[in-house]
Amino acid sequence: MVAISLFYAFISVVGVLGTPLIYDGRAPFNYTESDFNNSVDPYLTVVVSIDNSSIFLPGGTNPQSGFRRTDIIAQNNFSPSNLVPLMETNVTSLNYNHEYQMVFIEPNDGSHVFGIQLGIFTNPTGALPAPNAHSSKVLDHALNVLFLTPFTSGIWHNIAIKVDRNNRTLAMLFSKDAQRLTAVTKTVPNLTTVSGTSGQGEFHFGVLKTLPANRGDVVHHGIQEGTTERLLYSRVFVEGIQDGISVGEDHTIKAISS
Repeated sequence: MVAISLFYAFISVVGVLGTPLIYDGRAPFNYTESDFNNSVDPYLTVVVSIDNSSIFLPGGTNPQSGFRRTDIIAQNNFSPSNLVPLMETNVTSLNYNHEYQMVFIEPNDGSHVFGIQLGIFTNPTGALPAPNAHSSKVLDHALNVLFLTPFTSGIWHNIAIKVDRNNRTLAMLFSKDAQRLTAVTKTVPNLTTVSGTSGQGEFHFGVLKTLPANRGDVVHHGIQEGTTERLLYSRVFVEGIQDGISVGEDHTIKAISS
């Protein structure tokens, strides 16, 4: 098992202690734009934004004009425990009548081993925004909500997710700002995902803004407002957790119980 972590830049929530780093995305001060564009490790993304130009062209054709999307693919082919510090800015707040897919691991079949989302996440038929739209949600592979917490603008939200691809389980830790992470779930099954190396995939973080799925072909014809919206991320790294999970202030904890 390994751990992926996204940390904010200004206060180090989680210091890596005895856990081996597999991938380090904490950028040095001399990191350049060219380094980022060429995926030179390590790197740090502070702000991810979307606007009307943020249209994904899979394979370079067939633009997904109904979505707005800016993704960072931090690393391929691993299964992690994750920590994700997220912040929304008041200047470019989100529209909670939409769904925002923020963090996920995507295997080759296009599914998500887990996902972190905001806004709508089902097929709402009632008024929008939907209940709990202003809460961040951690979903398993089958789209069950495993953890939900209010997403408050201007506060760092640190969501850690431990992924065991061999045993097909997940576990969550959470904190705000510079608080130390604590477990908010036990180790829970994630049995609809594929075990072993086939369950590996690309680790995405960013802003993927969608629409309710019951409104026709929203991938290609959904209506977007064209506003600029942003989320802040920071300190992306992946760690092995054989010797524990980093929880902040140079502390680690052992495995999370079932």
